[in-house]
Amino acid sequence: MAAVLEMIGAFVIAAILSLMVLQLQINAYQTDVNAKYTYVLQSHSNVFRQQLINTIKTTGYNLTDIENLFLRDDPDAVTFLTDLDDDGLADTVSIVYKNYASDPTPLNPLDKGIYITRNGVEQQMEIYGIYNFRFTYYNSSNAVTTTAADIRFVGFSYEMLSREPLSPDGSNTDPTNYAMTMVDDRVFLKNVWDW
Repeated sequence: MAAVLEMIGAFVIAAILSLMVLQLQINAYQTDVNAKYTYVLQSHSNVFRQQLINTIKTTGYNLTDIENLFLRDDPDAVTFLTDLDDDGLADTVSIVYKNYASDPTPLNPLDKGIYITRNGVEQQMEIYGIYNFRFTYYNSSNAVTTTAADIRFVGFSYEMLSREPLSPDGSNTDPTNYAMTMVDDRVFLKNVWDW
């Protein structure tokens, strides 16, 4: 009888140890998945960030009236003038953060789109997972400004979230349940600066 109890005890201990090892393997796998998600997000975020910088840098290109370049300057959108086609006429460019205009509904309900409009033609940027996007405007002294004529730097910040929550049992409306990378950047407007 004692031998049977010892054998049952050994099986129970072996089962507990096996479950502990399995849990460690699952945790290690989840950490690896999170790291891969974050790496991919950072890569996509860098491409998106550079596209935004390149677009914003064109503000005032080939124009002389730098006092009236910004037509809209709020936290969700910026509209400015530039002359990219060198025809002597000001072109209007807008960058707007808003809900997606077309189906399908994004997998991540927190996700919104970034749209660039050039002379009335709207185009959605091919990027997903943008959350909490904001523009901030700075004057020549690096102080935040709301006066369009004083803008010399355009700042933008956002969080990029994975398309799906990391855990299937996590809430899909809580940003902490997604893999995330954050960006906070500032663009120097060389065409607008009062040299």
